[in-house]
Amino acid sequence: MGFQGAGAKFKFEETRFNFGSITQGDVITHEYTFVNEGNEPLIISEAKVACTCSKISFPSQPIMPGEKSAIKLVYDSKGAIGRQDRNITIISNAVNSPFELHFKSNVKKKD
Repeated sequence: MGFQGAGAKFKFEETRFNFGSITQGDVITHEYTFVNEGNEPLIISEAKVACTCSKISFPSQPIMPGEKSAIKLVYDSKGAIGRQDRNITIISNAVNSPFELHFKSNVKKKD
């Protein structure tokens, strides 16, 4: 069932991702795909994550109603060890903003 109100709205294919076990120093990526299921253009103004180990990129152009796009995560495990569990906060003009995405991994020490 689609969105019934006025405005832009995120509909993500997945909001959580588990990288599983990785080795310290691995640089890995993941894309969170979404569609704007609202009836107005969706404009992302900011994407924040609490650690400097992660870089987030997002579309700078408005995502039109019904259009698909993605938030890209690049995670560098260089300084990490053990269980990692992080949130990404997406700030936009969507009615369901701020929106949170999650990722986790288990970083094993490099031999």
